[in-house]
Amino acid sequence: MRLEQCMRHVLAAVEAVLGQFRVADIKRESIVRKDELTLDYEVTTIVGLTGDANGNIAYSCSNETAKKLASMLMNGILVTEMNELGRSAIAELFNMISQNALFRMSSENARIDSSQPSVIAGENVMIILTFMSTYCVTYWTPFGKIEVSFAVEL
Repeated sequence: MRLEQCMRHVLAAVEAVLGQFRVADIKRESIVRKDELTLDYEVTTIVGLTGDANGNIAYSCSNETAKKLASMLMNGILVTEMNELGRSAIAELFNMISQNALFRMSSENARIDSSQPSVIAGENVMIILTFMSTYCVTYWTPFGKIEVSFAVEL
């Protein structure tokens, strides 16, 4: 499986899972290549990959966007702070997207396992996760901006 195919499956999974929650009017920007996976948003969920693809998928957004997404996932229960419940909801949402992407990749005989999602939250946090080439896509949703970063070696 080529990197472009993997990335295509991740992008399709983002749109499919958000669509299952009736998130409409999703706009996707073009793919941007970076030399490293750098995270500088207030809330980031990281899912590690092993097997035919090794690396990480990172989903990043502002604290406000994360609270809105967590509220959506919890059927409208208002999330007013990114406490343990809010972080758990965000981790689950992005884990659902990752698992959907891995299922899509398995249709092309890719054997990839994932780690449990890790959520990093806080202001003025910057993390350099890896120095491998990273592909990033920004999504604009009614809840706010979500950046999806994909850094893997095949």
